[in-house]
Amino acid sequence: AVLLGLIAKEGRTFSFNKHASHVTPIRDDQQALGTLVLHADNRLLFRKLGATLITAVLITAGAFGLAWLISSRLQRVISQPIQLLAFTMQKVSDTKDFSIRVAKTSNDEIGGLIAGFNQMLEEVEDRNLILLQRQEHLNQLAHFDPLTGLPNRTLFYDRLSQALNYAKRHKKILLVMFIDLDHF
Repeated sequence: AVLLGLIAKEGRTFSFNKHASHVTPIRDDQQALGTLVLHADNRLLFRKLGATLITAVLITAGAFGLAWLISSRLQRVISQPIQLLAFTMQKVSDTKDFSIRVAKTSNDEIGGLIAGFNQMLEEVEDRNLILLQRQEHLNQLAHFDPLTGLPNRTLFYDRLSQALNYAKRHKKILLVMFIDLDHF
C-alpha cells in the first residue's frame, strides 16, 4: 500500500523490471471514490516479444539467403554470357581476327544477342576478305602489265628504291644496268 501511495499519480503507467502498473483515480463529480490500480506481469510479454523478434530475424536471414541464391543464378544466366560477349568483342578488336565466334548458350534474348553478334562478325569477315582481294587486285594492276603480266615501271622504281636504301644502309655498291629496246 505504501508503494501504491508513492506511485499514485493520475493516469500514470510505471514499469518495474518484470512488472507494469497503471494507476488512475476514480472520481464522481470531483469527489474521489478510490483508485484503480492495474498490475501486470511482463515476463510473458517479453517472452512472446523475444520469440517474435527471433522469428523476424530468421525470416529476414532466410529472405537475404534466398535473394542471394536468386541473384547468383541470375548472374550466371544473364551476366556471364554478356561478359563472355564483351571479352570476345575485345579479343576480336585486339587481334583483328573476325573468325572468332561466341558459343550460343540459350534461345532467349541473350542468345539472340549472341547470334546477332556472330552474324555481324561473319559479315565483317566476308567484307574484310573482299577488301583484301580487291587490294591485291589493285596492287597487281599497279605493278604489273595487264596484257603480259610482266612487272611495270612503277614496280621497277619501287624495287630500285628499296635496293638503293639497302645499299646505303649496309654500305654496299649498287649497279643498275638499263637496256633500251626500241620498237619492242
